[in-house]
Amino acid sequence: MPVFDFNDISDERNHAECTYTTFRSDAGEATPEQPILLLDNHSRQWKHHSIGVFTNPVKRSSFEFEEEDGKFSADILEIDARFVSLLRWLGENHINVRLSGKNREDGYAVYKIREIAFGGGTKLSAEDGFLQFMIDRLLASSAPEPEQEEEDEEEAGLYEHYAVTADKGQTPMRLDKFLTVRMEHCSRNRIQAAADSGNILVNGKAAKSSYKVKPLDRIQIVMPYPRREVELRAENIPLDIPYEDKWLLLVDKPAGMVVHPGVGNYDGTLVNALMYHLNAQGIPAEEQNRAGLVHRIDKNTSGLLVIAKDEQTHARLAKQFFDHTIQRRYVALVWGNFEEDEGTITGNIGRSPRERQKMYVFADGSDGKHAVTHWKVLKRYGYVTLVECRLETGRTHQIRVHMAWIGHPLFNDERYGGDRILKGTTFAKYRQFIDNCFTVMPRHALHARLLGFEHPATHENVLFESPLPADFQSLLAKWDAYCSAAETAEQ
Repeated sequence: MPVFDFNDISDERNHAECTYTTFRSDAGEATPEQPILLLDNHSRQWKHHSIGVFTNPVKRSSFEFEEEDGKFSADILEIDARFVSLLRWLGENHINVRLSGKNREDGYAVYKIREIAFGGGTKLSAEDGFLQFMIDRLLASSAPEPEQEEEDEEEAGLYEHYAVTADKGQTPMRLDKFLTVRMEHCSRNRIQAAADSGNILVNGKAAKSSYKVKPLDRIQIVMPYPRREVELRAENIPLDIPYEDKWLLLVDKPAGMVVHPGVGNYDGTLVNALMYHLNAQGIPAEEQNRAGLVHRIDKNTSGLLVIAKDEQTHARLAKQFFDHTIQRRYVALVWGNFEEDEGTITGNIGRSPRERQKMYVFADGSDGKHAVTHWKVLKRYGYVTLVECRLETGRTHQIRVHMAWIGHPLFNDERYGGDRILKGTTFAKYRQFIDNCFTVMPRHALHARLLGFEHPATHENVLFESPLPADFQSLLAKWDAYCSAAETAEQ
């Protein structure tokens, strides 16, 4: 992890636009070949030594150059992952700096950043060398380990929402070519597939690949994220496939199966099983790489997932998720009883500032992403309640964290406090009953029961349902028996 923590910044939130991607580096010295960051030099070649300020996150992720003929801004294209926090800190505090860089074909490669005494108002001075000290320490540190992505974010990996505004001096250029230049790791074929699916907007309207980009055009892109760079291998793992055609397939995922290989889970995942399944159908690996998962659910959540077999199907399904037109309903057993029969939970969800493995509801909207969960009571058991949850958005652990936030954690949800007795009696017999329930269902009680969408090829509205898995049924049977016994005892 980086040596310094620059979290002591203003709480004031602005609608910032991130223009960069990060790269991992363990280089102990920054050079033009191994720079700290890369700035856009498409419209203007920058001087070897340039001065100015970082504007991230106050405006766009950019650097504002102080040139002889005025101020000019250049987007940050790439940045060493070790320096992201430092860049944000410099931007928040408006620190004037001098860059040392070299113009390359892919951008202005910055390999040295020094503070300058500028107008007497900077919080750093050229004499104290504090910034250089921080940079030297960060260069001496290892690249931060990539955080293991949580599987339960339905929309994670769904789409890539990228925005860019063409320069004032932009000459007419095909849209697909323009974006291929700006999005280094995105192929022209992928961009064309997104355009064909209506996933690329110019000035708010869908545009074709052949559209000629003009000065100051505002371009927005919605498309599936690139696959994580993990070496995959096909594995003969049985899959429950309730539906399949030549464009897509549905998988009813069991609890305990990780969806995508990642840190600590490189084998035995749903993706490994899918590779084997698609290989058997003669679908080339290249095509599989362009298609695949459209969304994910958590390892210990069971239920339905849709998988695309080709790039266009992937893009069209991704757009439906982005537009929130997908029907998604979950069944959950939660602690406690509800006064109402149905309701809605609205609260921004982001990563907990104290526990990085947990998500947190920012009720004041100061952080996190907008999240809405609709719930309806299916059955009341007194101490626990069976509910149906309908997602309007899909954030990491959305149902789990929303339910915990309103005082109804999922039954046996270890991460959010549902793995202990929260409602009920103090009798030893009841404690034993709960322990038996935890043994019957040794995971959080959540099942992705229903999935509906417009078929990307046939344009028919399709709806798929998955029955409750055996462990969930056994858990409810235990609660049914407990409630029946309690009613009998009262009579």
